[in-house]
Amino acid sequence: MASIPEKDPHWMAPEFTKPGQDFEHDDHVNLHEDVDTLIAQMETEIEAAGPQKDIFAINFKNPKHFTYFLVIFASMGGLLSGLDQSLISGANLRLRGNLVSLYQLMIALGEVLGYAVGAIFLGLPGNWRYILGSSVVFSTIMGIGTLYVPESPRWLMHKGDYLNAFRVWKRIRGTSTRESREEFYEMKSSLEFEVLQVQEGRTKRFPWMDLFTNPRARRALVAANMMIFLGQFTGINAVMYFMSVLMGSIGFDDTQANYMSLVGGGALLLGTIPAVFYMELCGRRFWALAMLPGFFTGLILVGVSYNFDPAVDTVLVQGLYLTGLVIYMAFFGCYATLTWVVPSEVYPTYLRSYGMTVSSAWLFLSSVNVTLIFTGMFQAFTGVGLCLGFYGGIAVVGWFYQLLFMPETKNKTLEEIDLIFERPTMVIVKENIKNSRATCKDLLRGRFRKVATETQRVV
Repeated sequence: MASIPEKDPHWMAPEFTKPGQDFEHDDHVNLHEDVDTLIAQMETEIEAAGPQKDIFAINFKNPKHFTYFLVIFASMGGLLSGLDQSLISGANLRLRGNLVSLYQLMIALGEVLGYAVGAIFLGLPGNWRYILGSSVVFSTIMGIGTLYVPESPRWLMHKGDYLNAFRVWKRIRGTSTRESREEFYEMKSSLEFEVLQVQEGRTKRFPWMDLFTNPRARRALVAANMMIFLGQFTGINAVMYFMSVLMGSIGFDDTQANYMSLVGGGALLLGTIPAVFYMELCGRRFWALAMLPGFFTGLILVGVSYNFDPAVDTVLVQGLYLTGLVIYMAFFGCYATLTWVVPSEVYPTYLRSYGMTVSSAWLFLSSVNVTLIFTGMFQAFTGVGLCLGFYGGIAVVGWFYQLLFMPETKNKTLEEIDLIFERPTMVIVKENIKNSRATCKDLLRGRFRKVATETQRVV
């Protein structure tokens, strides 16, 4: 839907929510943000209403209606800017990546439900009202459930309430294992150091400038936002937003195009499932390096399909396009989880609210940019040029970037991740090169399980 992304203001929302993250703890932020979720999930439903795009275009010309949609999109950004901080707080290090990946699975499920609801109400007059209203049911359930979420133990400890911090930790993690007790002690020790950093930062006019002036924080900023860049500029949101339009370009009518959008959404949903179970087992580098070639292959098939005339070779065009779309979406499902996992864990604790605000704003700004230029690029480029040359080219460059510069953070506490990013960039590069050579040897010897599951070795 070209009309909605072109007016999409929700990339600005994280800037509005940043002050609240500074003065409120994770779960309090979620409580007031869950009021926003009553309308936040409507964005997915809007995307499904392809045949009704003219209605929304007219509404956006009305200042009152534009303000209404401004609130919807701003609420979506406000929700996401603080959510990952709550997901990782107190999470078991062997499950942290899986839990954050589960969040992406729910996003994909929401997109599929959005397409399904759009298809259900396709023939009804004023169907966009039903499409928007259907989201209230799920958002209300989420809002009520959040009332029972315990406070973050890190926040309680930050406020000096060590007793309740221990009670919450015991509730969500338990204290029967030595590992859990050690993590609680490390959290307290790191918090004491963080308090000193925060007190030192109060003398600074702009503490967030540490994201650019502090080498450790700068490395985290680059790592997090490069992951978001690669996730967005390989074309995923352009494909999702214009799914029905793209289906129409290969020979489907408006009704069929709306139903066929479920194919792409379903492939994305199913493709996310492996990361939910195996993100921590295989590690971030494995998923990044293994998934990029997969959706590059899908882009090749999609691009090649545009070399044939859908009016003459209808079956061939639709077969190539749908096969490429399913491969692209399936592989991207796992990769998309990394755009949430990596930013949520790499920032220094005292800068995490600033870092996640920047990353959330960058994610939405990237989404808007990709969507805004898609129509013009679709008309100016050939199918192969757009899919393989532009999106595929970014995927290839991104693969080499991640091969060299992306550190492994699986099975690491947040304090251990701090130590990883304290090292100079060239140390990380040398470590990755050495480990890549060892991985190539393992691949040649058929040690595929070792390649997929072995924790990255440290030089």
